[in-house]
Amino acid sequence: NLAATGITGGNLCNAASREARETFLSGASQKGLALLEYGIKWLLEKHVKVTHNLVMAMPRHEAYARDVSMSAELDVVEKSFIDDWTASFRKDYSEQLRKATLNVQQAKILKTLHGMENLTTKSSLAYDLTSCEDIPGAEKRDREAFPACKCKSAKEKLFCGVEHVAERKFNAMDVKELIQCRYSEPYCAVNPSKHDLRDLAVILNPNPTIKCDKLYEDLVDSAV
Repeated sequence: NLAATGITGGNLCNAASREARETFLSGASQKGLALLEYGIKWLLEKHVKVTHNLVMAMPRHEAYARDVSMSAELDVVEKSFIDDWTASFRKDYSEQLRKATLNVQQAKILKTLHGMENLTTKSSLAYDLTSCEDIPGAEKRDREAFPACKCKSAKEKLFCGVEHVAERKFNAMDVKELIQCRYSEPYCAVNPSKHDLRDLAVILNPNPTIKCDKLYEDLVDSAV
């Protein structure tokens, strides 16, 4: 890996990605896999035992519960089920670990999604407007009923996402029909707020600029 040799020759990014993958797969991830495998097997054994005892405790199964040969065969079947399921889990989880260092953006995406929860702008497939108060910073007009609304401050305007869609006074239903407000809830403000999808869109850029000297740390952090 130090030679930075890839399919097309020497490349620092290739060396960083290979080293990150080998470091991740040979370190704590394998210990974590062993711990999770043990936990899954322990949990399955508990569930199977409880289910077995419940079934055999039913009055209709009393004869089966006294059958020693049948109980021995059931033990073999249950153990086989647990072993097969645990092996399947190990195989699937190992495959996920193998792919963990392939996506440098996944940790950034999760971090951004967590940060989006408290932003002013809200993206939604559907939202209801039944009163002016449903719009942040808005109130009903003095002499007109809903959907006639206005922003509380004379300096504020109406925005959807980062788009200016109306002045201080507006019709809430007309605003909701605008393309800009179809998936972004309107709000009153002097200036547009940072849209909750902007950072996510930057991260999902299919052609990000990668600095090879920092790629190793980014890949390992993302995988963890």
